[in-house]
Amino acid sequence: MNKTLMAGISAVLFGLSASAWASGDTNAAGSIADAGAAVAGNVAVTLFSAQDNTIKNNAFQHAEGITQVQQNNGSNNAMQQGVAVSANKNVGGAKSNAAATGDYNVAEVGPNLDVNIGSTQNNTLKDNAFQGASGVTQVQQNNGSNNIMQQGAAVAANEADNYGASTAIADSGHGAAVIGNGAATTSFYFYGGTQDNTIKDNAFKQAEGITQVQQNNGSNNAMQQGAAVAANKWDSIWSTAVAGSSLGAVVAGNGSAVIMASQDNTIKDNAFQQVSGITQVQQNNGANNAMQQQVAVSVNR
Repeated sequence: MNKTLMAGISAVLFGLSASAWASGDTNAAGSIADAGAAVAGNVAVTLFSAQDNTIKNNAFQHAEGITQVQQNNGSNNAMQQGVAVSANKNVGGAKSNAAATGDYNVAEVGPNLDVNIGSTQNNTLKDNAFQGASGVTQVQQNNGSNNIMQQGAAVAANEADNYGASTAIADSGHGAAVIGNGAATTSFYFYGGTQDNTIKDNAFKQAEGITQVQQNNGSNNAMQQGAAVAANKWDSIWSTAVAGSSLGAVVAGNGSAVIMASQDNTIKDNAFQQVSGITQVQQNNGANNAMQQQVAVSVNR
């Protein structure tokens, strides 16, 4: 676990340019990513439309560092992505190093109304998309309505030969409220109307680090993914690594009707094969749900 995780963290942190690092007797690095959103009092009507979000043909293959992608055809949504990174890297002689980072997202959706009649909605990741990606990768694809989709990652790390103290603190927190929304969806599947989420054809194969993926065609949902990693990698007299992740969601007072719809979630054909590190995937076609994934990791090595 430590070996593969540190390999991914190294891709984010220790692969940065020299200018990103502090060096000296005492070093400190801190960062915060903070986002807030409110979507309320909206009405949306979609009739007989084809709505597709597609990433394919080697897109983002071997991407490194921090990659954030959002695709949306839906209505009345709040989609949030956040990454906070703090790091110290010293070789020899440092007396103390400290890295602290926090990522926080807060959103409220409601009251809103959406009507979707006779539409085809597809989210697709395929054909080697994101294959061999490393670092922090966040992908959101959405055709639904009245949703909150949140992704956050906080990473703090120190790497050095050190005779002093090392401290790494990472915290990720998300809050969502989906209240008082109405949604009606009729896909007419016998005319080819579908709602599909698909990941296939080597997508994310051999990806490393932190990978977060959300695909949604549903309505009135709160979908949350959070990851916090704190790591120390060195010979040190005193090492401290603290990681925390917290998710909170309220989904209440919503109404949804889905009539004659074909809904599929599919992961196949070597997708995520040999992936390493932290991987979070959510696929949803439902309504009025709270979907949460969180990971907190502390490492001393």
